Amino acid sequence: MDLDEILPAETKQKKLVLPSVNIARKSIDESASRRNSRSRSRARRSTSASRRQKGVIGPEALDVPSARILCSTSDVALQGLTVEELKEHIKKLESITGTASEVLTYWLKKRESAIGDKETFETVIESLVGYARKKRQNG
Repeated sequence: MDLDEILPAETKQKKLVLPSVNIARKSIDESASRRNSRSRSRARRSTSASRRQKGVIGPEALDVPSARILCSTSDVALQGLTVEELKEHIKKLESITGTASEVLTYWLKKRESAIGDKETFETVIESLVGYARKKRQNG
């Protein structure tokens, strides 16, 4: 049964809006937003600078199955290679190592950003809990 259909329009209650709570929440959200935007802009600057220097490197840059195959070359297979083939194999290994290092850096920056966001959200939640406790004690 829907009471909105049964009750006349003048008896329906409007939503209760508590301006003081909304103002406090808004100021907390704004300060958290400012902190997040500052950390994001710093991260963007460093990321864009590194991308300009090295090109765009993300998780898709590393071909893990190919790297695994290349790294699991047996001793017998390595002994059968010529000097030139060994040099080429080493170049490929160094290239994959460099790419893996850049991908690791990418994920470490992502993790650092996520930890920063987590800390910001925890701060906001602590502020909201403190505000709610004060309101209960005073009200």
